[in-house]
Amino acid sequence: MQDAHTIIENLLIYFRLPPSIEVKRLSYFAVFDGHGGARAAEFAAKHLHLHMVSRFPRGGVKQIDKDIRRVLYDAYKKTDENFLRESVQQRPHWRDGSTAATALLVNNTLYLANLGDSKIVLARVMPSQNEDKANIHDRIGEKVDNTPEFTAPGALCLTRDHNPIDYEERQRIQATGATVQNGRVNNVLEVSRSFGDYQFKKQGVTCIPDVRKCHLTPNDR
Repeated sequence: MQDAHTIIENLLIYFRLPPSIEVKRLSYFAVFDGHGGARAAEFAAKHLHLHMVSRFPRGGVKQIDKDIRRVLYDAYKKTDENFLRESVQQRPHWRDGSTAATALLVNNTLYLANLGDSKIVLARVMPSQNEDKANIHDRIGEKVDNTPEFTAPGALCLTRDHNPIDYEERQRIQATGATVQNGRVNNVLEVSRSFGDYQFKKQGVTCIPDVRKCHLTPNDR
């Protein structure tokens, strides 16, 4: 197995964070799908949330909403930098990599970040025939990067895969002189964003996640 995960249902208690009258719930859920070995996935599962917490806004929900994108970017970047530093100190160098899908729940708002093709899917109880479906659609939450809100009845995909065949991903990769063949970076790597994969970091494979948010409704599970 090359996968890893982290679940912390109450970050406030787990890390003894200062109490906030506005933040009643703060939970963290993450999955990491490793390739080329399990070390990148295990490293991210152990360290990513620590970098998030050390940068977490010390304020109310408005301050969190304002700063959370930068917090997630910085935490992902720091985790990747530290793993790459350790990778190149080994002989031979570690070639492990990992996708990531993380969800930070602040009260009833999910802040999502992902790398690669690991998905976050929300289960939603469909409205009754008597309920106004337009109103249900309005309560889905905030759509980011033109991601479709409904993907299938009862299921909502909240993340976008990062594949080399995607136009923007391919453009970034090819700008470095690398190629995309058979849907893979240099005919090898199937994802265009990841932790680790030091041998591809100069070929457009980045650790910068997509960051999105979704407001949960009483219909969500």
